[in-house]
Amino acid sequence: HSPSVKEIKVLNSYRTPRDFYIWISIDDLKDAQSFYKINITGDNERTVVTQTQLDKKDSNRFSRASGLNNNPLFRTNDITTTFIKSTENHTVVKFDISVSYGIILAPLGGRIQDAIEDIAHSARDNLIR
Repeated sequence: HSPSVKEIKVLNSYRTPRDFYIWISIDDLKDAQSFYKINITGDNERTVVTQTQLDKKDSNRFSRASGLNNNPLFRTNDITTTFIKSTENHTVVKFDISVSYGIILAPLGGRIQDAIEDIAHSARDNLIR
């Protein structure tokens, strides 16, 4: 579960052992759809999951190939989650979100910050269940 997410689709035809692509539809500040690359790397001590919004060129290519809309809310939207095995036999989780947006959304900066905090809290709650 993640706030404002209406639908997520995994694009299975573009999968590699460490990467796959998803399409996310949200309904929050506006109805928006975006394509993302998910990359998973790691070793016995650390796993890093990176979700990177595709640029306009790649998003348009995926939109044409999949028939799914590409109407992103942000210019960039990247999430990195790092799982680190601690010495106390439990896992430390670091969660980083980075977004950039145009001047049209600038007046909504406070609301965007609140939405990012909601996403972070939801991620935490999903991990501790």
